[in-house]
Amino acid sequence: MSFDNLNKPAVKRPNLFLLALLTFLATGVSLMVPLAGVVGGALIPVPATILVVTGRKRDAAICAGLGLLPVLFLNYAMFAALAVFLLGTAFLYYWLEQKKLIPLKSVLLIFSVLAVSLLLYLGLLMAINGSGVWAQYLANYRDYVSNLANDPAIGSYGRLITADGQFELVISQTQRLLLFIPKIAAGIILAATFFTAIVNYAISGAVLSKYGTNLKRLPPFVSWDLPWNMVWGLIAGILFLLIPSFTSLNSDWLYILGTNLLIVFGFVYLVLGISVLWGIFEKYRVRMLWRVIVLVLLVFSGFLFLLLLLGLTDVWVNIRKLKR
Repeated sequence: MSFDNLNKPAVKRPNLFLLALLTFLATGVSLMVPLAGVVGGALIPVPATILVVTGRKRDAAICAGLGLLPVLFLNYAMFAALAVFLLGTAFLYYWLEQKKLIPLKSVLLIFSVLAVSLLLYLGLLMAINGSGVWAQYLANYRDYVSNLANDPAIGSYGRLITADGQFELVISQTQRLLLFIPKIAAGIILAATFFTAIVNYAISGAVLSKYGTNLKRLPPFVSWDLPWNMVWGLIAGILFLLIPSFTSLNSDWLYILGTNLLIVFGFVYLVLGISVLWGIFEKYRVRMLWRVIVLVLLVFSGFLFLLLLLGLTDVWVNIRKLKR
């Protein structure tokens, strides 16, 4: 007979099947909703985490099994990877509660669990479908992009454009962008994975505080900060892009490496820039509606670079007057 459920008294006793349903919904959002997928992925381990930290470890395993059961029928590799991420993160919080680590170290550990899950997924796909599965996926992707104009939806859009050559120009530019995406996939995945870890830690800390867990919370968003030496990541990315212009080295791999570095560190300073802007909003007591409007305008008008520059400037000028 297991006594796992007696290890730690629970302040509240959440419903197991409700938590399993929440796991299922978070998984569905993560896999099916494009922009909200990162937030959905961050929410996947939260229900099982609640069960683990309240002493119901066996119920956490049941919650994971029930919540991920539909995925099992869709993709074995994905089910195994999500189960590792879910249970690994849940039991990691049980350990973090005892160790009292600073939030940054905790986020990095969650990032590590998610990275291991991604690597497991890639490895299982290769084991199930053969080592050439990724080459085949890439070949199919390139074939689709090369024949993008033949897609029925794209063709319908093309018939709306009356200017001579305009549709061909749009298709050509779109194809160049889509063919370049696989080369920067590593940087995009790293940035998205780290963001998922941050969101998971923030949500888990808020939820677990209601169950008597003394997890160290993230500092207020307006006071987020970075060490100055992280700027070397951006500098390295720029140098890798410039080196081929002054040497005879092969430019392809340097360009790809530099672009991926700029994506990762650019994302980091973009978040810092939003934090600085949010601090300015707080200082002048800007209403929430106007804050959202300003951020949406910056995003959709293509001025995200200004936020990145604002984050870089704060590191050196200390716009928010933080104690460093």
